[in-house]
Amino acid sequence: MNTAQLETITNEAMTLSEKERAKLAHDLVASLDGVAEISVSEAWDAEICRRINEIESGKIKSLDVSEVLERARARLRNRPSTAELTDTASLDGHETQGCRTQKTQLSLRP
Repeated sequence: MNTAQLETITNEAMTLSEKERAKLAHDLVASLDGVAEISVSEAWDAEICRRINEIESGKIKSLDVSEVLERARARLRNRPSTAELTDTASLDGHETQGCRTQKTQLSLRP
C-alpha cells in the first residue's frame, strides 16, 4: 500500500462517528497484539463476568478495604523469613521443591 492509499483510508476513517472510530481503533490495535492476546482478553472478560455474577448472587462477599489491608499485614507479619525457608518449603499449603524465596521489601502502612 502506498502513502496516498493510506492517506485516503485515514481520511475516510476520520469521517466515521466517534463510536465507529473507537471500534476501528480497537480492532486495529487488537490485530497488532495477535490471536493470543484476543483469547487472553476474552478470558479476562469471562472472569470479570463470573466475579460480578458471584457478587450479585450473594455467593461471595466483598471485603472492605481496611479488612483486606489488615489481612495482608497479618500474612506479612506471619510469613517465614528467608532464613526459615529450606529447599523444600510449604507456603500457604503449596509445596515448593528446590525453591528458595527472597525476603520481600513490602510495607503496607495503616
